[in-house]
Amino acid sequence: MADLSPLVYQYYVVPTGITDKAFLKGVNDEYLSFLSTSDRDAKVEIEGGTIRLSVRGSVYKFHNGASYATTIYLNAAPY
Repeated sequence: MADLSPLVYQYYVVPTGITDKAFLKGVNDEYLSFLSTSDRDAKVEIEGGTIRLSVRGSVYKFHNGASYATTIYLNAAPY
């Protein structure tokens, strides 16, 4: 039996007012993920202009780019 690749969960920061249809049209072109992880149960807290994430598992990509109008904090552990 072949090994299955783990699922990867992508997280995005998108301006308010963007419809699901517009978002899906712009994924990977206009809207890039800031976090890719194996944790399907990542915890997300949003307070004002701050996003706090708690991830257990693999983090494949993370960036807190200066182009965001918010600050993103990541707490990650491999278990």
